[in-house]
Amino acid sequence: QDFSTVFGKEQLGDYFFVNGDYENAEDYYRQVVDHYKRSNRGGTSGVADVKLVKTILESDQRDKFDAAYKLLTLEFEKTGGSLSLNDDRFFYASVLADLCDKLGKSDEARQYANKALEIARI
Repeated sequence: QDFSTVFGKEQLGDYFFVNGDYENAEDYYRQVVDHYKRSNRGGTSGVADVKLVKTILESDQRDKFDAAYKLLTLEFEKTGGSLSLNDDRFFYASVLADLCDKLGKSDEARQYANKALEIARI
């Protein structure tokens, strides 16, 4: 039952994101990411943390950029994050490229952008 609930929360996050309601999208994505930390990524897309960071970027919440960077780098693997599909790899790399650019991490942004470009060619 927990899996269907967490999947529904991620879908609500997607709905609000597409409709430009970043506050509600962030709230639902955070609930899914909290589930990753408590349990695992089962029953989800496995990339709600990337979606959360994309939401933070789209809503230009600069005060959350450092925590977002930590979420996608240090915490990603700790919470069972893995990227087996090329579209997930591309999404991850492109979001991190954008985030690193906004954080002034130019070299790292370039590396992630190049990685996204490599994946896009496949």
